Amino acid sequence: YTATQEIRKREKKIQAEETPIIALTAHALKEDMHKCFEAGCTAYVAKPLKKDKLLET
Repeated sequence: YTATQEIRKREKKIQAEETPIIALTAHALKEDMHKCFEAGCTAYVAKPLKKDKLLET
């Protein structure tokens, strides 16, 4: 979460457009997904990763 928060902080500081950040994690609970979005992630994909799901994202 820290890396995403730092990226968002720097983007805001220089008024840059948001870089898409996709969280790829083995943590598949809803609360984990919410943490990712709260940190600034654009999308969330839980492992095991399925190609179709990634392409939807």
